[in-house]
Amino acid sequence: MDGTNLQESGQIRVQVTASISITAPIARRLVNVELMKKVGQMIMTGEPEIYIDGKNIYWKVPLLVVPPDDDDNTYLLGKYALVDAIAGRYTMDKQFIEELRAEARPILERLYPETKAWVQKIKELRKKCS
Repeated sequence: MDGTNLQESGQIRVQVTASISITAPIARRLVNVELMKKVGQMIMTGEPEIYIDGKNIYWKVPLLVVPPDDDDNTYLLGKYALVDAIAGRYTMDKQFIEELRAEARPILERLYPETKAWVQKIKELRKKCS
């Protein structure tokens, strides 16, 4: 930047030229597959947005709770998956998945009140079996 002093608010234009090999639909598919393997079918992705962090370019993929019934609503979670737009790398480690489940749980319990009782029964059965 040439030292131009922006006041409290203003607009700037930044132009970046880069070759990316991972498109938004591919980034979305990568994350959806990982979610299906690690979380299940009620959390899916929204439309990715490009995200630039220093020298790295990512797809910022929003995560949504999507009820399987006739509810047309989707519920945006506060978590995003970051997919490297050049190499396709992303991380969904155990901690990320646990945080994602914890964030989705209140929404699912509100949508499906019987779920809380069902989950408690599963936990009790697991205790008995171990």
